[in-house]
Amino acid sequence: MILFPMSKRKLLTVSVYLAAALLAFFSFFGVIYSAWPELSDSDLPVLTLEGVSDGGSYTGVISVTFSANDATAGIGRVRIRIDDADVYDKAIGAKSWFDGSEIDTSGLREGEHRLTATVTDSSLWRLKREVAVAFTIDRTPPRLSVSSFKTTVLQGDTDGLVISVNEKLSTLKVEALGDSIVCHSLPGAENRFRALFGVSPLAKPAVYKVQCVARDLAGNVTSESVLVTVAAKKFPFEVIHLPKEKQGILHNTAKITEDREIVAAALASAGDVQLWRGTFDRPAPGIDSSPFGIRRVYETGGTASYHQGIDIANKEGTPIAASNAGAVLFAGKLYVPGNTVILDHGQGVVSSYYHMKALGVKKGDVVAKGTVIGWMGTTGLSTGNHCHWQITVGGQCVNPDDWRQFSYETEDE
Repeated sequence: MILFPMSKRKLLTVSVYLAAALLAFFSFFGVIYSAWPELSDSDLPVLTLEGVSDGGSYTGVISVTFSANDATAGIGRVRIRIDDADVYDKAIGAKSWFDGSEIDTSGLREGEHRLTATVTDSSLWRLKREVAVAFTIDRTPPRLSVSSFKTTVLQGDTDGLVISVNEKLSTLKVEALGDSIVCHSLPGAENRFRALFGVSPLAKPAVYKVQCVARDLAGNVTSESVLVTVAAKKFPFEVIHLPKEKQGILHNTAKITEDREIVAAALASAGDVQLWRGTFDRPAPGIDSSPFGIRRVYETGGTASYHQGIDIANKEGTPIAASNAGAVLFAGKLYVPGNTVILDHGQGVVSSYYHMKALGVKKGDVVAKGTVIGWMGTTGLSTGNHCHWQITVGGQCVNPDDWRQFSYETEDE
């Protein structure tokens, strides 16, 4: 075979034609590729699943929502499975898809399961996105152990429940004497709680059912109750004689309202961590000039009420100490209580000290039991040098002397 060499001119011409042909081919292919999303799509579709959380516990009907979108090739097919069983498998043929479903779990055994959603787009590559969550079917109600600190409590004293449960809860509610009681975790204990409540000195003596309702993470509910007897206590009655310069204090409703608002704002920052340890101490030496719960009325008029603390009288300047460890919620002057310190002992327990001559702490200080927080005086609505010592539990004023006998701690604290 004889080859005839091609001239350089012809070779150049052929090369130009070949390059033009290749350019035209790839340009045409690029146009087709760009115009055909099913061919050009390289992004995975987007898929979201809401209503079932990974590791969550459920019972009954579960409301679940699924959504998927693919702006380029569109959604081709959606498949949803629980374990190995299909609960949904359909062709879609749209850019986006949404489904809100209610999954009846009555046919599922108790224990662990897996919910898997898979979406496939409409591209030639059939790109897939999969979302899977593990969940537990739980139909067993939580087990509660409930006991009270006291079976009989005097008017004006404190009581509470100790609650143990075998699993994590979504809610734990306690109702006592017509009020909702806040439950707090016991220090260093898992799934153990304390619910303290104060009994008003005006509470009717009777046997009361204290109800505890627990709901676990799956929604199963258990309730337990204990009976608590509120026993009568005799409280004396007194008439308060105010000096002339202080007789107008009780009638200044604007200032009294301002006091209440300041105290409420301070109490709003109280903490959930128990700070007190053991029983409480008297904050100052002296005589009890007015006991807790005494029924009283002022000679200048006003509503009859009961004394919400204990008045300890001594000479001016007597040191006043924190009755237990706590954080200072308020240290300042109020209209009726005078110079005041309010201590947060945690978990709804608060002590207050009124009518001081001078303050020894400031807001935010953390003090130990026995720390001097001020000095005795007669500021505010007071008839002589004394410290009004007050303890509240969940907002209810209670007898401070009760806390000198009971710590309301458990044996393992």
